[in-house]
This record gives sequence, C-alpha cells and structure tokens, in this order.
Amino acid sequence: MLEVGCGTGYVSLCAVSRGALVTGVDISEDAVALSQENARRNGMHATFHQSDMFDAVSGKFDVIACNPPYLPSESFKSTDYDRCWDGGAGGRSFTDRFIDGVDHVVAPGGRIYLLQSSLCDPYRSITRLIEHGYNVAITGCTKLFFEQLCVLRARE
Repeated sequence: MLEVGCGTGYVSLCAVSRGALVTGVDISEDAVALSQENARRNGMHATFHQSDMFDAVSGKFDVIACNPPYLPSESFKSTDYDRCWDGGAGGRSFTDRFIDGVDHVVAPGGRIYLLQSSLCDPYRSITRLIEHGYNVAITGCTKLFFEQLCVLRARE
C-alpha cells in the first residue's frame, strides 16, 4: 500500500495493523519524521520518506490511499496558510495532480482510495478518474458542520 500525504502516519499504521506492507510519503520532512516516530512508538514497521507526490516513489502498489489538502486557497488568510490543508484554487490543485499521476504507481487491478470534500467538487474528481479509465464508487460519506466528506474508490 502507498499512502500519499501520510501526515502523522495514521492511515498507514492502520493498514499495517491489518497486515499490509506500507510505504507512506509526504512533502514535509516533519510529517515523515512524525510518521516514523508513531510507527516506532507503536512497534510497527512501515517505510516513510519525503516525496512531492510521486516524485520519489518507485514501483507499483495494489492499494493507494490519499487524504489530500482540499481547502480552497481563497478561504485562507495569509497568516493562516498551511500546505497540509491548502488545496490551491478551488481546493483542486493537489487532487488534480494526484489523479494525473496515480496511473504510474497503481498496479494492474489495484485500488485507489481518495478522500474528497464537498468544498472541492468531488464530482469533478469522479469524472476525471473515469476519464483515466477507472470505475469509481463512493464508499462512504460523513456530513460535518460545514462540509461533507466522502471516500472515492477507483479501480480498473
């Protein structure tokens, strides 16, 4: 499994606890260090390294998970900027880059799990994944006070 944007490593370590061999990547050195420390503290093994999306990723993965930064840039004040939340204009920059690059790392028959917010046009993500040749399903949704979060599953 590959987790893109691993942050604290939570998703990666949940997958490890279920027997997965996991690689997690994040653009932030601090996030990678935190993921490594969380794995160590929990007696788990996963590989974490710094990468801007897929730049330092090699190989193909059966499962790819991503909880992208999705808040629209225009919703931030300049003092509030944080790249772990800022999804660019319309909240789409990271997600669109992810969709455009994921074909190179997903194994034949693999699955992609992508968290989407109602704030960043999840139906555009569904359409783009279909254009890339995937069958897409919404596997679950949760309504929060200012948005709805849904997990998309894409497979060939």
